[in-house]
Amino acid sequence: MEKIAVVTDTGSNLSFAQAKELGIYLLPLQITIDETTYQDTLEISTQDIYNELANGKMPKTSMAAYQKIYDLFEELKKDYDTIFAVPLTNGLSTNASTMQSIARELEMNVHVIDMYATCALEKHVAIWIKKLVDEHKSSEEILKIIQPAIDESNSLILVKNLQHLKRGGRLTPMAQHLRVY
Repeated sequence: MEKIAVVTDTGSNLSFAQAKELGIYLLPLQITIDETTYQDTLEISTQDIYNELANGKMPKTSMAAYQKIYDLFEELKKDYDTIFAVPLTNGLSTNASTMQSIARELEMNVHVIDMYATCALEKHVAIWIKKLVDEHKSSEEILKIIQPAIDESNSLILVKNLQHLKRGGRLTPMAQHLRVY
């Protein structure tokens, strides 16, 4: 029987405790404030980030540390035939492409699922895949089950304040001047 591991990152909004309870491997994204880089939820909390934003700081996020991904995949290779990775979307992070590169280097069977979203969808799909794994579905069966839902999924992000998106460069100059009612 195929042994399948499920990996996601903290962009999924899963805590390390939740991930452990579910049997999902979790990688911390990196948060940089000024010149200091923190591992998301391990070294800095969401509330800390909100406090920094309120103080005018502009935290920047980046992929999980390359070595953390490499070490996790190398460890998983010992016990698993296949990995399903559900990282932060490729549009926001290089986690997915880095995972694919590491998988090729380690000669591993890794399915990187791009949700084209983050948070709730990423979390939902990681948990869904884990449930299918627990039902002893093969990787081919899992792909056939989840792909139609992924192809049809959408997400909507509502923000309270466009200033953070403006400062972070996520808005075009034209969009910065739009009024939201």
